[in-house]
Amino acid sequence: EHLGHSAEALRFFLVAADLGPELKDVHYRLARLFRAAGRRDAAEAHEDYLYKLQGLEQRQDQAMSAASDPVAMAEMVDAYRKAGRIWEAFGWAKLALRTDPRQELLLRAARELTELTRELPLTLVSDRFSGLPQFRVADIRFPETRSGEADTAEPVVTRGESKQRIHFTDIAAEIGLRFRFVNGVRGPTTHRMFEFTGGGIGVGDFDRDSYPDLFLTQGGLWESRGRSDDAADRLFRNIRGQVCADATAESGIVDRSFGQGTGVGDLNEDGFPDAVISNIGPNTLWVNMGDGTFRSQPFPESSEHGSSSETWSASAVIADLTCDGISDVYVCNYLQGADVFERICRGPDGSPRACIPVHFEPAVDTFLIGNGDGTFRDGTSLLSSVSPGKGLGLLAWRPGPAAPFSLLVANDTTPNMLLQFSEHGGPVTDAGFASGLAVDAFGKAQGCMGIAAADINGDQICELVVTNFYNEGNAFYVSRDGTSFEDRSRSSGLEDLSLPLLGFGTRFIDADGDSSPELFIANGHVDDLRSEAKPYRMLPQLLRTDGTRFLPIAAESAGDYFLQPHLGRAAAVIDWNRDLCPDLVVGHLDEAYALLKNDSPGTRQAVTVTFSATNSARDAFGTRVVWTAGASRLTHQLMAGDGYQTSSQKLLFLNRPESEKSGRLRVEWPSGRVQSVETLPGSRQIILREGCESVFEIPK
Repeated sequence: EHLGHSAEALRFFLVAADLGPELKDVHYRLARLFRAAGRRDAAEAHEDYLYKLQGLEQRQDQAMSAASDPVAMAEMVDAYRKAGRIWEAFGWAKLALRTDPRQELLLRAARELTELTRELPLTLVSDRFSGLPQFRVADIRFPETRSGEADTAEPVVTRGESKQRIHFTDIAAEIGLRFRFVNGVRGPTTHRMFEFTGGGIGVGDFDRDSYPDLFLTQGGLWESRGRSDDAADRLFRNIRGQVCADATAESGIVDRSFGQGTGVGDLNEDGFPDAVISNIGPNTLWVNMGDGTFRSQPFPESSEHGSSSETWSASAVIADLTCDGISDVYVCNYLQGADVFERICRGPDGSPRACIPVHFEPAVDTFLIGNGDGTFRDGTSLLSSVSPGKGLGLLAWRPGPAAPFSLLVANDTTPNMLLQFSEHGGPVTDAGFASGLAVDAFGKAQGCMGIAAADINGDQICELVVTNFYNEGNAFYVSRDGTSFEDRSRSSGLEDLSLPLLGFGTRFIDADGDSSPELFIANGHVDDLRSEAKPYRMLPQLLRTDGTRFLPIAAESAGDYFLQPHLGRAAAVIDWNRDLCPDLVVGHLDEAYALLKNDSPGTRQAVTVTFSATNSARDAFGTRVVWTAGASRLTHQLMAGDGYQTSSQKLLFLNRPESEKSGRLRVEWPSGRVQSVETLPGSRQIILREGCESVFEIPK
């Protein structure tokens, strides 16, 4: 396949599917090959079968951990049946009836399976029941590809390793940012599921003084949630990059729910950033009144969800997903189940430990469509054709100049979703498998959390990093056209660098101003398993890239923060002191949050750009910029949602070589309008307004 011999690859994979029909990687490669041949029906059949195998694995885990619970056994039997594995379903039904011979669910299943197995060949998977089509390879035609051209080509632009030293200093205590997330308990973990997530970080210039402020969600003690002022969310005002002042009381923000993620954007197009707070329980829209105060606005009722007091929401994003010029809201929800907040599982030695996501069902996400007057209507029913996932992270971007938004949902142990939205509120579809982002290169759904995107190789197309569970390795996806991605985790070195870690928040930042972004990853385990020789607190990572490979930056040179292990969670990019260098805000469990000031030595000519759209939603999310300075030509995009429970500061950092006095911006607005802007010499912070030829500089 990698040599471009697609027909031969298809033939061998079909043989492999006959020999090992339970192998997910085989069905994944078959789906990719059938799509390349234009056989969408066959591709979707193998993708559907991957979902069945994923569901079977989940039911197996649930049944094996449920101590012979007959309902769990019946659901596992049904999953075997859906996967076409009739004989195994029959055997498990008979075996389960030995434990409970009067269980009606199992009796009915056994009777039906007895009939199905009459005269059924003794094969692992029955063609009659698998739903997989039968093809002759000779009937399949692939587009012509020169030998060696297929998937082996690397990006044409690479960059050498920067000579600049990178260094960060944690200034949180110095400036007065004193915030520690309470994850439901004080002291050692009690191993309940909700204790691992941490809080959300939202960055926005809420008072419009040109300095970015912070909205941080709080959890609190689980048993007293909703009743304690100590567990309320916090709004911190940035006083000219020198002091972080708690402005929660003056703002009118009172939210004592168990906080999770934060989305920041302009909900009502009035020019002031608002916030969407996802909670365990009812979510809240906080509308910025423009006078330093906020007004709460409840989510509209949804017929697709049960009681909102039971909903576990993770991340939220504000963006014009329906391309009608009005901001919409998307919230990814995580798990559901009668005991999802109480159940504690046991390890092999009987000691308590957190359960795993496969023990619970996925929750349906929430989609709100903007009405244009600051109110929203529930659009969750438009997700009816999308299989629910266990969502933790979100990222929305436009894959091309004229393309609508794609929304990547990072799911935990279920396939990732790449959602495609119809204009003006039509049905939403999932292109996760078609894009190559649903699973890894072996067809396995991973434990995904954070997402980062940037054009790191200069091909004007975003590459993606998705952080994953311990011993899985983080994923690196490369695209040739912005819509179809290939997993390059191994060849890039990222998998090996991240295997012994568990990643959460991650961001691309150009820390040293050389126009080649570095990758930051916050790491930390979800449960304390040190008794099993597994790390709990973990070192954060800062990685360089040359466009194709990731290379570690020594912790000794990056700063003291990188020398200490943490339980890292959300991570956001911010220019705290407006020195045109990207800083980081990092959330933790069991310790105060960090604000990592970028004090890397050296000189840079930097321009930071914020945007104001007039013919589309005012936030201008999805705006693409081609930045040319001398021989350097780079593509940037203002994205919405920043992965795991985070919304970073909405500006672009552009750097030009010291030899160049100015640069040129080609701005592609979401409305389709294109502008060219010449920037002035020196470093400066500017605002671009759609349709306006003037460049507005923000004074320091």
